[in-house]
Amino acid sequence: MQKNSEISSLIVDSLSGIETVKSMGWENNYIAKITQKYFELMKVNISFAKVYLLQQNLVLYVDAIYSVIILWLGSRLVINNNLLLGQLITFNALLVFLTTPLKELAQLQPKIQAASVANDRLNEILTISSEKKNEVNY
Repeated sequence: MQKNSEISSLIVDSLSGIETVKSMGWENNYIAKITQKYFELMKVNISFAKVYLLQQNLVLYVDAIYSVIILWLGSRLVINNNLLLGQLITFNALLVFLTTPLKELAQLQPKIQAASVANDRLNEILTISSEKKNEVNY
């Protein structure tokens, strides 16, 4: 979000002062700055995507491992007549009620981080003291 705001700010500043940029011949300089900021933004987005995908794959892997372990242990108990097949199926269904909220919590974490960053940026804006207007009486 910070990199995105930097590039947006640079583009807005460039466009609002385009007459000055053109008259001074700074077009190439601003294009180079915007390109550099864009590549920084892309690097940050790629690293975020890698971490996000790694986290999602880890959650799916752990879920699959738990399911395999439960089914393996349960099938051994069913074979040894220590557990009924219906009990194993019921336990496996109940396991879904446990793992689904955990997966959703793991998927919620990046959204919470983005909201926290947005909150910090909003607080930065709100803490800036406003300019006092001089009252003119006619």
